[in-house]
Amino acid sequence: MSECRTVLVVSRTAAEWQPSFAELSDERGYRVLQATSAREAYQLADDAHVDIVISDRLIGDDDGVEKLRRYRVAHPAIIRILVKDESFKSLPPHTFDAAAIYQFIRRPLDPEQIGLVARRELETRELARRRSRGLDQSTAQSVRR
Repeated sequence: MSECRTVLVVSRTAAEWQPSFAELSDERGYRVLQATSAREAYQLADDAHVDIVISDRLIGDDDGVEKLRRYRVAHPAIIRILVKDESFKSLPPHTFDAAAIYQFIRRPLDPEQIGLVARRELETRELARRRSRGLDQSTAQSVRR
């Protein structure tokens, strides 16, 4: 993965995320963008190549799960991660199905865990891409024979 990967963090609480921003950018080499509202997050995702979105459960009036569902539709290649809080206990499990959330992260935030989750998700996506490319090439070779 030689190109710079971009992580978009959607949260109202920038101070809570500072150690994680340092882990993602300084330790992992990712470009980190932050949005404090759903509108700002959508604009950044439309304007920049975003690989991962990490979102709080609630951003102002916007529900994080609904926001991630919209990312799934508009930007299906974006890896979607949701930060869990106490409000999740009251939600039925099927609530998350439409958003196809790849991973949940619990509070309190652990910067090292966030860095590892980001790295693993990007590696998994890269392996799937390579496998798909390999299958495409082997299919093309079979057709030529």
